[in-house]
Amino acid sequence: MSIKTVTILGCLTLAMLGFGCTPVEDTKIVEKEVLLEYSRVGGIAGFLDNIIIFSNGDVEGETRKGKHTTSLGLEDIQALTVFVKGKHYTKEPPQVEQDVCCDILYVDYYVYDKNQKVRIKEEENIRLLIAKIVEEPLKDIN
Repeated sequence: MSIKTVTILGCLTLAMLGFGCTPVEDTKIVEKEVLLEYSRVGGIAGFLDNIIIFSNGDVEGETRKGKHTTSLGLEDIQALTVFVKGKHYTKEPPQVEQDVCCDILYVDYYVYDKNQKVRIKEEENIRLLIAKIVEEPLKDIN
């Protein structure tokens, strides 16, 4: 091979390496899946709380005081995942839309089954998990 041919092949090789012909790491974007939604509206205190728990343990909450975030521990994530994915819940009929009166408190829990939002009955383990989230200090995201 002549020096001219080697130089041209060398330049082509460098050009291919520089223009994306090298292997690229496989970067997957993991979408957060909603495991559980909690909603509390009404009551004498005028609650308007919404909490969303994601499959990666992230928790987003919104109250009258603003938006907040926290995360669940591994044990809580695993227990909630087993509860939701194993369908260890009781379905409830959809809530009839009503005007929220000052002394009536509405609490709803939702999961997703085949991309359908399903209202479920309050279970003791889920109520305790939500209580733990509400009681712990939340980070302000406003």
